[in-house]
Amino acid sequence: MKKRKALIYCRVSSFQQVKEGHGNDGQEDRCKGYAKTKGYQVVKVFRDEGISGSLFDRPSMKDLLLFVDSNNHEKYVLIFDDLKRFARDIVVHIKLKSEFQSRGIVIECPNFNFEDSPESEFAENILASAAQYERKSNAQQVINKQKARLLRGYWPFGAKIFPYEFITTEEHGKLLHPTNKRMASIIADCLLRFADGRLTNKAEMQIYLQDRDLYGDGSEVKKGLPERILSHVWFFAGYIEFPKWGVSRRDGHHKPIIGEEISRRIEDRLNNKQSRKLCKNKSDIFPLRKLVKCGCCQKDYTSSSPTNGSGVKVYRYTCNNSQCKVKPKNIEPDLLHGEYYKLLTVISPEKEIIDFAEAIAEDLWKDKEMNMVQSKKDQEKNLNLIIGEIEKCVDLAVRASGDVMREKYEARVESLEKQKGELEGKFDYLEDVNFIDALECAMDFIGTPQKYWQESGVDNKRRIHGLIFPEGLSFDMKNGFGTVEKALPFMLNEALCEPRARQVEMAGVEPASRGDD
Repeated sequence: MKKRKALIYCRVSSFQQVKEGHGNDGQEDRCKGYAKTKGYQVVKVFRDEGISGSLFDRPSMKDLLLFVDSNNHEKYVLIFDDLKRFARDIVVHIKLKSEFQSRGIVIECPNFNFEDSPESEFAENILASAAQYERKSNAQQVINKQKARLLRGYWPFGAKIFPYEFITTEEHGKLLHPTNKRMASIIADCLLRFADGRLTNKAEMQIYLQDRDLYGDGSEVKKGLPERILSHVWFFAGYIEFPKWGVSRRDGHHKPIIGEEISRRIEDRLNNKQSRKLCKNKSDIFPLRKLVKCGCCQKDYTSSSPTNGSGVKVYRYTCNNSQCKVKPKNIEPDLLHGEYYKLLTVISPEKEIIDFAEAIAEDLWKDKEMNMVQSKKDQEKNLNLIIGEIEKCVDLAVRASGDVMREKYEARVESLEKQKGELEGKFDYLEDVNFIDALECAMDFIGTPQKYWQESGVDNKRRIHGLIFPEGLSFDMKNGFGTVEKALPFMLNEALCEPRARQVEMAGVEPASRGDD
């Protein structure tokens, strides 16, 4: 007697089930055993791996239907291990069943007897609805657990954030960590350059990462990588957030690869239209471009490089305001740079004042350090209490049966996390910073800013300018730099000794008034 031909369909919803050996093999064995007891001949097995039962469009399910359509002269039996493997959505279940019935395919399941009766149809719909409920309930439980991890400052999702890898620690459990220090360093440097404007767009970031051989084996850096990197800047700065689930930005437990300031500058750039970056060769020639204003109209000096009659380029700073009446409108770079260097020389405090201020700062720091060490001990006690309360609230949020109570616990956790972050960050610098070395470096900069300016590249020159002249500078050939507004550290002379007239014999600085001491 000719055996009836059978097809088998298996499905698991995650690739983890496949990797851990809980995949389709067991389903296939049970279905083949069922076919053997029924006397069926199994002709083909269709397996969907990592596919949700809530979906109608599944790769192997499509292949199954195409196979049936290609062999429409055969009347197959379709076997699946459980109703949940067939579908986990009542609408999808009914739609799939209709597709097979319209093709004359009989569906069978080892643990359910399909009968053409109201009672059987009712039981089938109840089980399909229960499978849908179980799927949604499981998904909600997973979301609750993942959200709890987010609230605690951990990345809970299986998808890694490049270049981080998951490690397992005793204190934190599963934690993302920049295990490849070389790649992390290259990406951190790339982000710094983007924050500074040295890399102006994602295409330039891609080229930079390729030139640095990001992967170390010459592999191509894909076009989408810079986009993914920029979309997770907050993570690289040590933060966790997930606005989709209402989880606001908070301190994470993973190790950052960039500082908060770099992250903020990048996000400012991404949120605002950026001005066109001056090409590299011109930025070297005009480091003061758009840093110094015209003394007459207060518009930024730009740059120009026309060609003279001999075919040689002539570089100059230019006031492009057509309404400005200052003359001349063009200034040679060497002249402006020379006057700027003289200005940096004259604004630096006397060495005796620097030494005096440094000694005062050291004494104040030592007193402050003693007080803060004791305060840190007190704050650590408070921190441990807060951590305990956070863990308690997170556990209660996971077990909460209603959305109202869960939201209250989550709001409490968010408030506690904010307090925790404030306490943790308050004294970190006591361990990370050598105050005396930092003070000496700062005082050396304040005492000799012209040295740092002269030895720095274009980007650092612009930073130095911002530190010393936060209100900016104005210049014209008649009045020089005029009245200069300096940053507070460069006013040590005025703060620590009697005002003295300091006259500078130079074209670029406004002459000091002559008066009696």
